[in-house]
Amino acid sequence: MSSRSSPLGPRCTASIGVASAPRDAKTLHDLRLKADLALHAAKEQGGNTVGLTPSDEMVLKSSYYGRAQLARVKALAERQRTKGGDPAARGAR
Repeated sequence: MSSRSSPLGPRCTASIGVASAPRDAKTLHDLRLKADLALHAAKEQGGNTVGLTPSDEMVLKSSYYGRAQLARVKALAERQRTKGGDPAARGAR
């Protein structure tokens, strides 16, 4: 987490890496590694965002998510795209 200044005073931001078992990993060790990779992906996108494991970013299967969860994931992806988090939108490095 980091702290940034705002007109209203200090604010706290967070980058989060998400991985789920058993889809992303079968052992706790591997699950932690996947979540760590997702965290680093979130930080590379500028921070203050949620990073998903690569398999989640490539294919969003509606069978895994309810309607409300899909709406939240879609909103997060849209917010990320508009903040410049999409590498394709800003030119791959």
